[in-house]
Amino acid sequence: AQGSGATPQLKPRDPAAAEADPERAEWIFPAADELPGGEQSWGDVLDALRRPRRPGEKLWEWRRTTSPQPVVFKDPKEVNADRVHLHLEHPLVQRLLNRFLVRGFQGEELSRAAVIATHDDTAKLILLARLSLYGHGAARLHDEVLELVAEWDPADPARRLRVLNATKTDMALADLETSLRERLPAVDETIQHQLRAGLPADVAQLKDRLESLAADRAERAKGQLSKRADDEANAFVKVLQEQRERILKTRTKHDSEFEQLAFGFADQELRQLRDNRSYWDKRLARIERDLELEPAAIRRTFEVATAPRIEPAGAIVLWPLQAGGQA
Repeated sequence: AQGSGATPQLKPRDPAAAEADPERAEWIFPAADELPGGEQSWGDVLDALRRPRRPGEKLWEWRRTTSPQPVVFKDPKEVNADRVHLHLEHPLVQRLLNRFLVRGFQGEELSRAAVIATHDDTAKLILLARLSLYGHGAARLHDEVLELVAEWDPADPARRLRVLNATKTDMALADLETSLRERLPAVDETIQHQLRAGLPADVAQLKDRLESLAADRAERAKGQLSKRADDEANAFVKVLQEQRERILKTRTKHDSEFEQLAFGFADQELRQLRDNRSYWDKRLARIERDLELEPAAIRRTFEVATAPRIEPAGAIVLWPLQAGGQA
């Protein structure tokens, strides 16, 4: 359970079947209250394990009455509503992978950071991270790469980092490209080891700035998503309003013909007009219903439903050639 400190684990529905063929066996996924963050963090993702919602079924009622289905790891090759095949693109698998990726600025990952020589006279640390925003049902709405660049004086034993502004960040990235293009001599292995050993402390210094940068970019992205949602909803409304206008004009035009034919002449044409009017009335009713409900549904597809997620993409150290063996 969440409070006990125990790690949540899958449980076999049939232990004997799991022992015989774990990939085809059915496994029970932990409940939301057993997972870190509980229902708030995992509710939308666990919904992907439930049967589909019926039309008009309320979300809270659906979650209360519908349990997540067992999962299998090998495609059963048959349609079966009682189990869910977990594959790499499944929302639940993506969430679990992201929880591993978010640890990438820790320990082992930092030990593999690139150390590259530069002609510049200051040392620089370039942190690359991916910012992702997710909507309802774990739909990925936005991805972008963040660059946070800091410099320090190679002669400073405290390795105090100074975060660069946007202009100097661009210059540092250009310097990185130059260093790669010119194929400068490799930094001494001892220096590389010392620089990598200090990276956890460097990242700790930059953690607040990275989170602040991510928050600013996330807000900007949310604004862009909101504008796109409005544009999509407004375009949808415009199309329906134009359809409604055409139908109303056509119906008005044929109303006079209907009155003339209603005196008993041309029964076949009269039946056709009645059928047309019935179709137009149904279509108009459907348009009114869509105008009432669909704009909100469209906007919901662009609505960010979870906290921004930061996934590490890399760490690069630019080390001045003139600094030699000093790190």
